[in-house]
Amino acid sequence: MKHSLLAKVAGTAAALALVVTASAGLAQSPTKEETKCRGAIAKNTSKYIKTILKDGTGCFKNAAKGKLTVGGDCTDVGDGSFSDAKGKAKKGADKLIASIGTGEKSKCLGQGNVLALFSRCKSPAHESDDLGATDGIDDFDELADCLIAMSDAYVSQALLETMGDTGASLPSELGKGAGKCLGTIGKGISKVITTAGKGLSKCQATKDKEFGGLNYDCAGQDPKTKIADTITKANEGITKACTALDDDPDDPEALPLPYVGATSQEELAALNLCGQTPAQLHECVSTQVGDRLGRGLAAMGFELPATCDALSGVDVFINAGAGEMNTNTNLRTGWNGLGHNVDVVDLYHGSVGISCDNDCRNCSVSIDPQKDEPFANCRCGFDSSVACDTIEGSDATCAAIPGQNNDVCHCMFGPPLGLNASLTPVCVVNRIVSELDGNADAGSGESTTSVDNQSNVYLGIGQLDPCPLCVGDTTINDAVSNGVCEGGQRDGQPCNGNALHPTFNNAETSPGTWNGGTSSYDCMPLAGEFVASISLDLTLTTGTQEIPFSQNGNKCTGGVDDCPCLTCDLDATVGCNADSECDFATCAPAAACAVNADCLVGLCTGATCSSDSCSENPKVPCTIDSDCVGACDTIPSGTTVEQNACDGNGVCGADGTCEEGPFTKFCDAMVRGNGGGIVGCTDDQDCIDATNAGVCEGNDCGECLLGASRACHTDPLSATGSARGPYGSELASAFCVGSTGNTVIDGASGNPSGSTIVIDFDYEAKCCNGDAFEIPTGANCTACP
Repeated sequence: MKHSLLAKVAGTAAALALVVTASAGLAQSPTKEETKCRGAIAKNTSKYIKTILKDGTGCFKNAAKGKLTVGGDCTDVGDGSFSDAKGKAKKGADKLIASIGTGEKSKCLGQGNVLALFSRCKSPAHESDDLGATDGIDDFDELADCLIAMSDAYVSQALLETMGDTGASLPSELGKGAGKCLGTIGKGISKVITTAGKGLSKCQATKDKEFGGLNYDCAGQDPKTKIADTITKANEGITKACTALDDDPDDPEALPLPYVGATSQEELAALNLCGQTPAQLHECVSTQVGDRLGRGLAAMGFELPATCDALSGVDVFINAGAGEMNTNTNLRTGWNGLGHNVDVVDLYHGSVGISCDNDCRNCSVSIDPQKDEPFANCRCGFDSSVACDTIEGSDATCAAIPGQNNDVCHCMFGPPLGLNASLTPVCVVNRIVSELDGNADAGSGESTTSVDNQSNVYLGIGQLDPCPLCVGDTTINDAVSNGVCEGGQRDGQPCNGNALHPTFNNAETSPGTWNGGTSSYDCMPLAGEFVASISLDLTLTTGTQEIPFSQNGNKCTGGVDDCPCLTCDLDATVGCNADSECDFATCAPAAACAVNADCLVGLCTGATCSSDSCSENPKVPCTIDSDCVGACDTIPSGTTVEQNACDGNGVCGADGTCEEGPFTKFCDAMVRGNGGGIVGCTDDQDCIDATNAGVCEGNDCGECLLGASRACHTDPLSATGSARGPYGSELASAFCVGSTGNTVIDGASGNPSGSTIVIDFDYEAKCCNGDAFEIPTGANCTACP
């Protein structure tokens, strides 16, 4: 919102003159007038932030009591917002403008040296400084607009991350326990942010009096440990309010449980809190958001750098159920519905490099192998315990091991992933085979990135352990290999776990305790169990992706119904929606090789494969360029491709389930992490038969009590993501899956077909030296070299 547009024209010319003459004074000691101006900016910005925090958290308290207007969004803060029912934010904004703008009561009139410290407004408030002579901050009116807009945006994002979303569905009233927990979170986040702002503003005022120049000198500091003390107090409050007592009040041995109580958990699930346990809430509310944002907003009151050089990368964490309440991560694959709503690995830790423009927008995205980190996702082909940093190519680290002739480095999209549909388990290793091609906005969290992914499918080891496990490792991603691989290429060798799986043997049963084992890069499946390599071109976005059923004339088996995906005639492992997806570019010269295994087509003759292959698909042999131009028109022999497995009218409802059935039943003792069934049944005898076949853990498949309408894909196939600012996002993709060539696996999963995935990511922005980036400006960082 432009609060000071009327004053803009009058102030622009004078302000430009001040900026031109300001640069010579930056190294000088601040004058009395400069100190007053800086104090006014920091003080009134902090007051405004405190006001909108109070408005927002108070709105959440009213929501908990059932006093919220239907459809209202408590994260909508600032002047004229839903949360500003009493107009306090408007008064605070007006006061900030009056105190530093071009009005007669301003403390900043003529202070060009101070203004020069505020060069640009950052995303997502970047448009607030664009009405003047330049696309930067031209005068103190624009500075006021910028500080207000940035405060609104970042407080809104902080509330969404820590307290949830009242704009979505919300119970009419939360129970006493849930309401108390929510209120305590709001109090904690507000206190940490305001304490940081107050303490660091005082710190800088002291520096100014000591003639330290106009630079901001209090980044990373904590005068009198007030910030740390406030964090401790906030965490104590969260532990007390958000920990459930034993369900039996008469039990003299009753102890606090580590998780939020069941009733409270169900009520709070609608809000999408950022943690499930008090410990997780401590990390999210107090550390990741409160401390970093509080410090960053305090620095924002003293400077806004001209560039975004300090931000160099982002650590990413996938949440799939074991570590975060109500995660929206969801994989839906196959036309028969039996591979829908399956779990993926949880707490996977990766890293990307980013390079942004001056507004911290338009950030290019690249793979950051983090070779020296325990979560390094690039590993040597001959030994997956050895980290490397080349994307699908020869790597000096891999070649340096004597006696090995496979020097290829593979970068993976997470550790091995176990899947099981129709009691046909597989282990999937997802490789990223080329550099990422993406663009992100570091302020809003919006992004779209193309991932050239190769899914290598292996036969599963067992129903409950499709992939090799790292057994005995107590802490994932800590560089301590105190586990042992169970199964796979490195069976019996040391390993460090890298992720959990909510369903298969490595789910977290309580904080820090694993049930059976973890997923690990160190423990890859046996080469002899390899089935096929499927090419998946994923576009992960915070927006919406759709694949129409009928647009390109793809006909299902029988040639009547329209299907979203078929396969390419040149390579059935490539699923497609259009002919353009089967154009494999040009015919390239035969690849170099050392052994036959190095050749995807032909044999290794001398040092060269015996056949040329297509440049965009080395599995396809060719002699001329036209051999690489295919069509999307193939259903592999022995394979069925249908719209869905729905009965009756065959219609898939808007909720993604069949309108007229079938109603699929499952045994209740073997379930996915999300509660869905795996072992299909028609009656209890089927569960007994499955038990006798050794399918279920403990030889007990339970009773035929679970049930759900058959899942299906709607037309068009659609997936939608969302952004949570610098704290994370949900990235979505709709894509086609080809054939493995194994009719049992294809039939069980319902592929070839369309698929959708939504992945819940948490983000931790990093400085060049790896330190945590203080949101929003990274005042604690040094510029990248």
